[in-house]
Amino acid sequence: MYSVPDGSPGREDGPVYPATPYGRHKLSLEAVVKSSDVEYLILRLSHVVGFHQPPHQLLPSLVRQLSSGRLTVYRGARRDLVDVEDVVKIVHTLLVDGRTRDVVNVASGYAPGIEDVVDHMEQLLGTSAEKTYVQASGAQPVSIAKLCRLVPTVYGLGFGPDYYRAVLDKYVHAYVQQPV
Repeated sequence: MYSVPDGSPGREDGPVYPATPYGRHKLSLEAVVKSSDVEYLILRLSHVVGFHQPPHQLLPSLVRQLSSGRLTVYRGARRDLVDVEDVVKIVHTLLVDGRTRDVVNVASGYAPGIEDVVDHMEQLLGTSAEKTYVQASGAQPVSIAKLCRLVPTVYGLGFGPDYYRAVLDKYVHAYVQQPV
C-alpha cells in the first residue's frame, strides 16, 4: 500500500504510493468510503493468518508447495504475518472504544524475509523443498505506532521479531492435508 520512496515505515497520515494495481484499487476504495456520509473505520491489514484460508493465500500456498517438494521463493519479499485472533482482539477494542472516521494499520510491525518464513516452515514440517528463486521487491515497512497508541493491549500480544514464528507454529500443520 505505502511504497514510500524513502523506505520509511508507512503511516496512516503519511504519503501513500501503491506500487500495484491491487494497492491502487484499495486506496481508491478508501477514498470512496471517506467521501461518504457513513461512519467508517478503515483497517489496513497486513497478511492475516488463520485456519480455513483459501488455497491461493500465502500460508496454504507455501505449505502445498513445500509438501510437493518444490517451491518458488520470491527473494527479497517480506511479509508481516498477523494472527487472525489478534486482529479480532484489536478490532474489538477499536469498535468498543467508538473509533470512527479513521484509518489504522493492523500489523505486527515486523516483516521477516520470505526466506526466513520458508525456513521456519520447513523446520515445522520436517521437510526441505527444491527451491526456484525469483527476484522480488521487498515490502514497505508499516508503522504500528498509532495502533499501539489506540490499542495498548497490543503490547501483550507478543509482537516482535519472532512473532511470525508463533503464528506459523499455530497454523502451518492445519494446511498439510488441505484439499486444493
